[in-house]
Amino acid sequence: MFSALISASTNTWSVIVPTFEIVLALISIAIIVIVLMQDGNTNNIVGINARENESFYSKNKGATKESLLKKITIILGASFLVISLVYFILSAVYS
Repeated sequence: MFSALISASTNTWSVIVPTFEIVLALISIAIIVIVLMQDGNTNNIVGINARENESFYSKNKGATKESLLKKITIILGASFLVISLVYFILSAVYS
């Protein structure tokens, strides 16, 4: 009885492994792209005399884009963490 269950789960595992690997690779690429799209924080680098004349609009025009990219980065990072933990737990169980 258990041998049939193990063989059925082994066949299922042979299908799940490539799926996990592909999903992890896609999330990794997406994280790299999203992080590269984000602007660096260079507010502390500007000297005393080199400060620009900034208005309220110019200070906050990228806030929505930056906050969206930050949220996407957090979501992708958390999903990468969860999926990789599930993948390694399942690989320990079925190996």
